[in-house]
Amino acid sequence: MQELSRYIHLNPVIAGIVPAPERYPWSSYRDLLGLREPPRWLQATFILRFFGGHPDAARKRFADFVVEGMKQAVQDPTLKADPSSILGSEGFVARIKRTCLADKAVDFEVPDLRRLKLRPKLRRIQSEAEKMLGPKNRFSRNLAIFLSHKCTDFTLKEIGDHFGLSASSISQICSRMKTDVSWNGVLAMAVDEIESKL
Repeated sequence: MQELSRYIHLNPVIAGIVPAPERYPWSSYRDLLGLREPPRWLQATFILRFFGGHPDAARKRFADFVVEGMKQAVQDPTLKADPSSILGSEGFVARIKRTCLADKAVDFEVPDLRRLKLRPKLRRIQSEAEKMLGPKNRFSRNLAIFLSHKCTDFTLKEIGDHFGLSASSISQICSRMKTDVSWNGVLAMAVDEIESKL
């Protein structure tokens, strides 16, 4: 959060619009430093809390942090963001997924929500398919492949690497399984049951 705030406030400087962040009139930088009265909607304390509990000390640390960024090539922190669009440490991203998304159904028409869900491991999907249909059943592997593609954001290549197949083979299996599931009631029930466990 600190890096993102610094990046935002330094953008006008990096773009060459102003020589210093406090000179940019549409920024909240001066509000955060207490150089002007912030609008009622601005939660200045939210950012300042990352820099200490006492407002004056936090303002000074924040200002020093931003000025330090002027001396180096500040990178866009969103480049390090999780592809799921949650910006933060690995632990923070995992906590948000666990606490906010674990009990939400995935709408596969909304790709971002699909990516935000904690994705099950391919090994687990394969295990569930084998438990459901039996390890020797000819549909077990194909069902696991189909569910891996349907229920996760793993690429065809990643799924193929796991099952020892090419991406095009994975695509063909998924296409065939979609047809099979549409007419085979046993397979359709297996898909539903495994999905409910993932």
